[in-house]
Amino acid sequence: MNSKPETGKVERAVTAFHEFVRCGKAIQFAERGRDQSWVHMDMTMAQFRALMLIASTGGVTGRALAERLGIGPSAVTPLVDRLVMHGYVRREEDHDDRRLSWARPTAAGHELLQQVMVSGKERMVDLLTHLTEEEMDVVDRAFQILRHAAEQQLARHQNEQESLAPVGTGKAAVR
Repeated sequence: MNSKPETGKVERAVTAFHEFVRCGKAIQFAERGRDQSWVHMDMTMAQFRALMLIASTGGVTGRALAERLGIGPSAVTPLVDRLVMHGYVRREEDHDDRRLSWARPTAAGHELLQQVMVSGKERMVDLLTHLTEEEMDVVDRAFQILRHAAEQQLARHQNEQESLAPVGTGKAAVR
């Protein structure tokens, strides 16, 4: 049986991760002349977050998008309108409940997110090439462990959502 790490170790790891992210953002800012992927995005951070959520789920209703972004339902319409205007998202009526509208990612939305991912991947490759072989082995093992833990947590969340679904629908109750 695996024992849980002590609180101090968890806090040190979280602090180290946040410092890693902070340094990554500083590097990104310092290299802003080289990396043009963010410069050409004509959207706010809220719109970008919404696009990431919509694309990662394959689509969400307005109510679910508002809940997950922590915003009011009235703020979702202009947010999605802007994404639709740029061609990153399309609206789709719910076939079972015409009162619901789904925001679904388009090919252009997926392509934009892919460009951002490639840019981030290139920065990570550049960073990792400065490590020794032994350090790279440690990083690789750590990321494998973190990925496994994240997959387990995701599975738990998906099981919780399925348990909230009305019987026989195959859909989560929260829309």
